[in-house]
Amino acid sequence: MNPREKKLAIGVVLTILIAAVVWKLTEQKTEEVAPGGIQDARKTFNEYYQLLQDREWVGQAYDRVNSPLLEIAPGQTAEATFSNEVNRVLVEKGWDRPNIKPPKRSDIPGVADYFYIDLEVTLQGTLAKIANVMLDLQSNGVLIKSFKTDKRNMDADVVDLDMVVARPVKEVEEDRPVRRNTHGSRPIKH
Repeated sequence: MNPREKKLAIGVVLTILIAAVVWKLTEQKTEEVAPGGIQDARKTFNEYYQLLQDREWVGQAYDRVNSPLLEIAPGQTAEATFSNEVNRVLVEKGWDRPNIKPPKRSDIPGVADYFYIDLEVTLQGTLAKIANVMLDLQSNGVLIKSFKTDKRNMDADVVDLDMVVARPVKEVEEDRPVRRNTHGSRPIKH
């Protein structure tokens, strides 16, 4: 082997060694970036990619959770508007005279300009009818804060439902409670 061929052989061997070292280092870095391995990262990517491909489903899911604020009817309070809205949905679903207690305001923790309007609702019906009305309330932007079902008679299909439903409402200046000061001269807003 002449000197030129020796240099060429050494160059090829060094290139192969350097390529092997770089490949090994790259493989280790990939393992650090994706601890479960590149296959797990690719699997997760493919799952998310498939989810995003179904745009119609994503849009429908967004519409289910993105409900507009309560539009207060002219001449009514937010409480009356919400109570009428819940009553309308329940009557449309087959309850002639649903048992709805008067609305109450409750604070939303950590939120200053909004409050909840809470309604206690009591219904009796089949489990399927109750489930359908709960889904319909949710699709109308009503939050189901809590619920309890009770089946008094095990032989009957009738279920009692007690639930608290709510709707967030933006507080406007005229809705804030007004207190009179002790001198009776001007109202104090808080």
